[in-house]
Amino acid sequence: MRAVGPTGGQVDQVTRWRSRDEPLELVIARAEAVRLAKRVTSLDEEIAANTATLKTLVTQSRAAGLLDKTGIGPVTAAIALTAWSTPAGSAQRLPSRAWPASTPSPPRQGTPCASGSTAAATDA
Repeated sequence: MRAVGPTGGQVDQVTRWRSRDEPLELVIARAEAVRLAKRVTSLDEEIAANTATLKTLVTQSRAAGLLDKTGIGPVTAAIALTAWSTPAGSAQRLPSRAWPASTPSPPRQGTPCASGSTAAATDA
């Protein structure tokens, strides 16, 4: 899951480092590297478990279809579900299947608007 830095294999290798007979500063540095590598491994396991749980929850929600889309995983689908879920109801804000046809087009330049005036040029 890490995008930069050491690979998972390198982190796993550091978790297995043993103490050596070396100067104090190296003993401390080695111990800290092992501690941090173990923490990274633990966090990776937590992220994997959380992602699996989130995927299960999203699969059971209205956002399940988003998981079939390229580039949308459980986190993005959950964010979309959260953003569109409101107490007032998201059905009013979500586009319907007929959305492109049911959405009025902006008036063309020179075409009368509802107020009777002509639309101003919008090109900058």
